[in-house]
Amino acid sequence: MNPASTPGPFGLRTPPGFLPRLWLFVALLAALVNAGSMVSIDPVRRLQQTRALWTAEPEIRPEEAHAFGTLGYDGKRHAYFGLGQPLVFLPFDIAVTTTLDLARRYVPLSPHVLDALRLILIAFFSQTLVCGAAATFAYLLLRQLHFPHTPAAFGTLSLLLATTFLHYIQNCQENSLMLAMALAGAFFTLRWFDHRRWPDAACAGAAFGVSFLTRLTTLADAAGILLCLLLLLLWDGKGVRSITTALLAYAKGCAPAFTLFLVIERLYQYHRFWTFRGTYYTPFVEPPPSTDNSGNMFNNPLMAGVHEALWSPQNSIFLFDPLLVVSLLALALSWRHLEPRVRAFSLGGIATLAVYIYFYATYMSPTGEISWGDRYTETPVLLLCLLTVPILWISRRRISAAWRALAATVLSWSVVQQLASLLLIPSIEVIQWRRLGMPWSIPRRFINIWLSVSGQGATIPYRGPLPPEWQQLSLLPFQLGLRFSALQPYAVAAWCLLLVFTLVLLAQIVHQSLREDPAWATH
Repeated sequence: MNPASTPGPFGLRTPPGFLPRLWLFVALLAALVNAGSMVSIDPVRRLQQTRALWTAEPEIRPEEAHAFGTLGYDGKRHAYFGLGQPLVFLPFDIAVTTTLDLARRYVPLSPHVLDALRLILIAFFSQTLVCGAAATFAYLLLRQLHFPHTPAAFGTLSLLLATTFLHYIQNCQENSLMLAMALAGAFFTLRWFDHRRWPDAACAGAAFGVSFLTRLTTLADAAGILLCLLLLLLWDGKGVRSITTALLAYAKGCAPAFTLFLVIERLYQYHRFWTFRGTYYTPFVEPPPSTDNSGNMFNNPLMAGVHEALWSPQNSIFLFDPLLVVSLLALALSWRHLEPRVRAFSLGGIATLAVYIYFYATYMSPTGEISWGDRYTETPVLLLCLLTVPILWISRRRISAAWRALAATVLSWSVVQQLASLLLIPSIEVIQWRRLGMPWSIPRRFINIWLSVSGQGATIPYRGPLPPEWQQLSLLPFQLGLRFSALQPYAVAAWCLLLVFTLVLLAQIVHQSLREDPAWATH
């Protein structure tokens, strides 16, 4: 049989070797952008939560007990995070910790070096897994939306390189996991719509369940995807009874799988807080007598939170993900020519984005405490950004040269901007805004990068002495030079070779996609 005509995953025909190359590309990106740490404090806290699952260590380190966590009914402080991200860390934490403990018997390594190696390796392996899954399901979802291979492949690459997803390959927040599960849930839901097989509905329910373990508010992602399904059923025009029958059939597969994860989440909360109906947020909203009152977390003015998400120069979703603007314009201009499932998916994404903005607008930190842009709304924003390049590709003969040039300019700027997000820790611009009144985070980022690469990192505006790690580029070879200066030239040389190999692989993926066989577009 001709390999080019062999069906790929889930019956979708893809060019030979495309998905393995995509996974390798993600792994190389994860290695290139590794900062030698998890960048933010939250992933480090989640890793400590992981260690509490399989060791005798507490969920919260003793030095943080006074400033972090929720006091449970057992008198111990517990992390106010879900279980999803710690479960992702768990196998890598066990494997890396066990391996390093064995290596320590033969190679003299200080505890400080061991801890650093542990963070580097866990960050690399966990981000490769999660981000590789997100990229794979992004491609599969675009194919399920009936985009041919070429626009689906380019749409996936634009997600990896031209959106805030690139930043979260380096920053080990839970954002990438939630996006991967939303993409998987959407893919399996659309696959169920096409084939009406209960395993597809069960896989969608499992994806929603993992998302629920990660963050409770990701129920909005499931609601948006279900809205997409409902619209497709309505547009089929088969009557109320047929729609009801279809939704019940979907629920028979989806609900049991989701319920399994719901039970796991409830048991985990009961283990920590001795309650089946509460969550880690409950003590903040309705503090019981045996816990501390940490104050109401939802006290921010509604319109101020909405403004911060949409228009503020330090967090606006349109500034930090410029492809969102192009995506909305492309949807509006090409609406009549788009397939019903693309229109239904985009409406579901827009509705989900509205729910996220409204919900987090009153949160004490509407867009995330220390983050690159608005990390709370990242999932619906990136679901919409994923459509940008595929829609432009299939509409390229209908749009004017000026519109194509504008879209290409925004796409190029997006890549440059997201690359800049990797080069310094995001805390710098956030602190410059809050303490020094410098709100324009993106221009400040380029100024700060220039100061860093020109050897003037110590002069970056900051109240108090700037930590040495923040003065250097946030990439492993440059961070390594702060403690092991003799190793830095070798680390930089290895990083450059890795970069060349990554660019060659990217060129191969692009070249293969441009030579697309029309047969690959069929299902």
